[in-house]
Amino acid sequence: MPILHDFDKKDSESHASDVVAFVKAACVDFYEGYTIKDIIEIPKGKSRLQLLGVDFIVYLVIKRRSFDEKIRKEYIDIKLRFYSDSPPMNYDYSDILWEYERNDRRHFKGWGEQTLLTDYILYIFWPIHEALWIPFVPAVRAWAKNKVEWLEEFGKVKASNKGYKTLSCPVAITDFYEAIKCDSFYYIREG
Repeated sequence: MPILHDFDKKDSESHASDVVAFVKAACVDFYEGYTIKDIIEIPKGKSRLQLLGVDFIVYLVIKRRSFDEKIRKEYIDIKLRFYSDSPPMNYDYSDILWEYERNDRRHFKGWGEQTLLTDYILYIFWPIHEALWIPFVPAVRAWAKNKVEWLEEFGKVKASNKGYKTLSCPVAITDFYEAIKCDSFYYIREG
């Protein structure tokens, strides 16, 4: 049975104090060896920064980094076409739910196909309290190169909202990692 998504509820959940504490701890782990001056949470709502994909800003002594946090609470079994907000015990989250169409009625691009100001996606698997840091620009390039193949291989997930559906593709983390790794290095040779 499809889950009806309520964006405002999801947005509120992503700014709950336990989630914010987890995000800040993930920043400390990710930027180990750097001195963090501050971690700023962008207030919930439709602020300009949030619309451009920035949920938090990390100020390091040497530079600023921004990231968009995505919280995955749902369990998806693509083979069985099963979608639930209650993952089975010991479920291994082995995919990234990459949003490519935010609104299927109006054909608005999802966050995974937009040009955003964010440096990273912090993709949180909430039930198991684990997270991935995904470099945003290489990930978008990897998606653009592999979209057709991945949609064919992994299928799509339709999340029902009020009056429209959001479309995502559950890409295997290993496939995404390989595609990003291959796309993250550039060799420049003069002459």
